[in-house]
Amino acid sequence: MLAQFTMLVSDKDVPTAYPCVSGKRLPWSNGLEPSREWFGKNLGSHVEGLHACTGDGSPVGHLYWCRSEMCLLPYQLEPRTSVLLCEWVDSGVRGRGIAREMFSRFTDELRAQGQKGVFVETTDETAFMHRTHFEKRGFKQLLESPRGHLMWLSLAVLPTPGAASEPPPFVRYIPLNLPRFTDARVEVVVVGSLFCPVTASTLLILRDVVPTFGEAVKLLEFEASRQTVQEWGAGHGIFVNGKERFLGPVSRASVLEVLTTELGNEP
Repeated sequence: MLAQFTMLVSDKDVPTAYPCVSGKRLPWSNGLEPSREWFGKNLGSHVEGLHACTGDGSPVGHLYWCRSEMCLLPYQLEPRTSVLLCEWVDSGVRGRGIAREMFSRFTDELRAQGQKGVFVETTDETAFMHRTHFEKRGFKQLLESPRGHLMWLSLAVLPTPGAASEPPPFVRYIPLNLPRFTDARVEVVVVGSLFCPVTASTLLILRDVVPTFGEAVKLLEFEASRQTVQEWGAGHGIFVNGKERFLGPVSRASVLEVLTTELGNEP
C-alpha cells in the first residue's frame, strides 16, 4: 500500500495541512495559507486531524474533525461525541484502502477517548461529502436542514440479541438568525470561513471586490465561535443581506455578478 502510516496531526504538521490543495494549481489555492493559519490557531479545539502519509511523510489523505462541544456548525449535539468535518484522499491513490485506514484510526481514537459516536453533515453533491459514501459505513440520517443531511454513527458495542435498542442521540438544529449590522444597501457578513481553502479564497475575493462598490456594499468579518453559533445560527458562512451565499468554488466574476444583482434588487 502506498500510504505507509496514518498519524495524528500535531502543531509541527500544520505546514502540510490541506494536502487536497497543497502543491496543486487550483482556483482556490490562494486560500491555502489563510486556512493553514486558522488550522494552526484552532488545532485541538475547533479542529483535530489525521494525515495518511507515504514513506517520506508526504500526506496523500486527510480526515479532520472536532468535538461536538466545539463544533462550528449550527447544531446542539449530544455531549461526548465528535463531528467529522472533512475527508479527502488523493485521486491518484484512491481504491487502495487509505480512506478505510484513516476512518478506522479515527474511530479507534474516539473510542479510546470514550466518545459515544460521530456526526457528519453530508450533501447530495457527488464530489463533496456525499451522503451515500457515509451510508456505506453505517451512518444513519437523523435530520435534514437547509444545510444538508446530518447523519450519525454510534460507536457503542452492538447490543446482545433481545437487548433494548440504543436511544438516538440528542440533536437540535439552530436556525439562522443573523442581525443586520449596517444600513448599507448590500451587507456581506463573513463568519469564520477559514476552515476550508475554498471559502477562504472567496473571502479574499470579497476583500478585493467589495471596496469597488463604495458605500453601497459593506463587508463585515466575525471570528467563528460557539457564541456565534448559539446567537446567530452561524459558524462558518458567508451571507449577503442575511442569506447564505458562495457555498462552493467561485470566481471574481461570479462574486461581482452576485453583488451587482443584489444591488439591483434593493429599492
